[in-house]
Amino acid sequence: METRPLPLNPFRSPNPLASLVFCGTVFFGRAAVAQLAPDSTLGPENSLVNSGTINGLPAQLINGGATRGVNLFHSFQDFNVGALERVYFTNPNGIANILTRVTGTNLSNIQGTLGVTGGANLFLLNPNGILFGPNATLDIAGSFIASTAESLIFADGSQFSATNPDAPPLLTVNVATGLQYGSINPQSTLASTGNLAVGRDLTLAAGNVNVEGQLQAGGDLRLQAIDTVGMRDSSTTPLIVAAGGKLEIQGNESIDIFALNHPNSGLFSGADMVLRSGNQVGGDAHYYTGGSFRIEELDGSLGNLFSPYDPVIRASGDVSFSSYTGASLHIFAGGSWGKYSLAKRSRHLPQRCSCFPEFCSEQCAAHRRRNYHPNQKFVSDR
Repeated sequence: METRPLPLNPFRSPNPLASLVFCGTVFFGRAAVAQLAPDSTLGPENSLVNSGTINGLPAQLINGGATRGVNLFHSFQDFNVGALERVYFTNPNGIANILTRVTGTNLSNIQGTLGVTGGANLFLLNPNGILFGPNATLDIAGSFIASTAESLIFADGSQFSATNPDAPPLLTVNVATGLQYGSINPQSTLASTGNLAVGRDLTLAAGNVNVEGQLQAGGDLRLQAIDTVGMRDSSTTPLIVAAGGKLEIQGNESIDIFALNHPNSGLFSGADMVLRSGNQVGGDAHYYTGGSFRIEELDGSLGNLFSPYDPVIRASGDVSFSSYTGASLHIFAGGSWGKYSLAKRSRHLPQRCSCFPEFCSEQCAAHRRRNYHPNQKFVSDR
């Protein structure tokens, strides 16, 4: 089957952006002028970049920053990781969250390894856009949150802003009690063609979220777009989006998934899987969930699924959506679909993906090859 490029908005921003190649489309703009350039907005607590080693290999180490309780704040004019480079945030004792903002006008271009030396969660905020290239990897035992939001808003109303970095001094804030994003430019983009895996939760939030390659989280995985979440595979590179917990995909305007080019492509979750949009969801892919599968409108009501080719849904729980438009739909469910029980209508119930992500990326693909035939009609043939 022919590989289909993402029909999404290119990187757009009030400022020109770096040249990019993503999904077969060339994006022209201004290259970033520095790899790692701390700014001066934190005063005497500015971030520091030093050379060092991690696990016996050379790396750039990010030290310094402003400590507030269990949170460590960093601020950069430019933040990039070159090809084959390794950049690690040091994790001082007692720090649970490392929050990083980019206050300059360039996107963040991550082409190498981005990591944390300990178990802290890492937040990366750049309103200009974030690109993870084909060789990008994460070495993060905790959670990773990347966003093109202008700021992070804490439960007490205080903000950590990338567009207003001269705000009042940072106070002690509690990330655990509540964290929201500030304004997100609908034309901003977070794009990944790399292999991003974290030990806990993984969240990517932007105006548009474009994914090829692999996203893997030991906990929950969330993709959130003000405009569109788009996903593609190719005949040589599978799309693997795998969560040990819940998988939640929200594109306020649209979700556009086509991942039928590679036999190992699929979306996997150990718990529930939810696709949420204000319009019908385009979802040509194979879905495997150890919980329930649900298509939702933005208000939480059941949404509509559109797929012109051949999607397959395997769920240990219920499968729920309002309507389906397409050529053929195959559902294997241990629960129900609408008002109809499917447990007796299919013998090939999915195995629960209990050892993510390797089980789902390899074993579920093998299960699909053994049990799926193009002419089978299990639940719906429309």
